[in-house]
Amino acid sequence: EWGLPKDEFADNNHLPYEMYVREARRIVGRHVYSEHDNSLAPGLGRTPIHPDSIAITDWYMDSHSCTTDSRPNFHYDGKLILTEESRPGQIPYRSLLPRGVDNLLVPACLSATHIAWGAVRLEPVWMQTGEAAGFAAALAKQQKTTPAQLDSDLLVRTLVKRRQLVSFFNDINVAGKESWIPAVQYFGTKGFFANYDANMAAPLKLTIAKVWADGFAKLRGGKLDPNALARAVAKAGRGDDAPVTAAEFAAMLPTSQTLPQGGFTRQR
Repeated sequence: EWGLPKDEFADNNHLPYEMYVREARRIVGRHVYSEHDNSLAPGLGRTPIHPDSIAITDWYMDSHSCTTDSRPNFHYDGKLILTEESRPGQIPYRSLLPRGVDNLLVPACLSATHIAWGAVRLEPVWMQTGEAAGFAAALAKQQKTTPAQLDSDLLVRTLVKRRQLVSFFNDINVAGKESWIPAVQYFGTKGFFANYDANMAAPLKLTIAKVWADGFAKLRGGKLDPNALARAVAKAGRGDDAPVTAAEFAAMLPTSQTLPQGGFTRQR
């Protein structure tokens, strides 16, 4: 009834030169990003944690018409708007890697369910996944390996050093000048934070310090479960114990000061 907009594409009979494709065919990856990845995780104030996170979502999950079917006198087959259920989610590197193909990266038509796709499909997300794919390709060539065999931890550390947003926090500006921001982003993929508030200016409680120290040990030993650590941090954060000094916290850490290759200086 409205017709084409009179003030747009006037040199092309008001027809756009390109179609906007909201949703199309996608790969089945080594991780299928689902609505569970974009909703609060049980026992946490954040979505499930992915140690190989290379991007975040910041839009709610929504779905518009998918077919031409509709009810009488209604022009939609249905619309789903999950504003209250959605939270910023971490997109794992595995969602860019097709199953059964080791030498292919798919940053746009990545592996996601129809519902979760409503949060993935936006250009700011593709800007992140595209940059991550570019670095992954370069690192794979540098390391003489395939994207599928690339050390995802190396990729995550490379991205955070360049201020790629791989962990969302309410109180962190990833483009800020603070030298500890890359470290917070990195450890946000390892479960050291139970919600979206990093609280970097707050004193470190003894109970959380002990949980963090145990987390560092497991991270170094390759036995870390990020979501289990985050739940332990959430439980420890409910206590009202005294803070520790930097020296006291350092004494709790593993003897070797070497964290994973290219580790970060402790600032807390």
